[in-house]
Amino acid sequence: MQSIGYGHNDFITSVAWDKFGNLFVGANGPNDSWVDEFAPGQGMQFRRISAGINDPAFLATDDEDNLYVGNLGPMESGSAL
Repeated sequence: MQSIGYGHNDFITSVAWDKFGNLFVGANGPNDSWVDEFAPGQGMQFRRISAGINDPAFLATDDEDNLYVGNLGPMESGSAL
């Protein structure tokens, strides 16, 4: 089992896995929010998504490998995932 770590002011808000075993972790920091993607067995993310992310409370994937993010915070004008 591999552990992942975030800063002491960062909070994990949601998790999801895709059909390939990639882990998606939604998180909030003191001034921003993001979703990190981790390959199976890896402790470092290989992708960080921050555009259009604001308090990611819910994450889901589908069979087409799409990631859906349910934000609790307001979206910026013109943002989309």
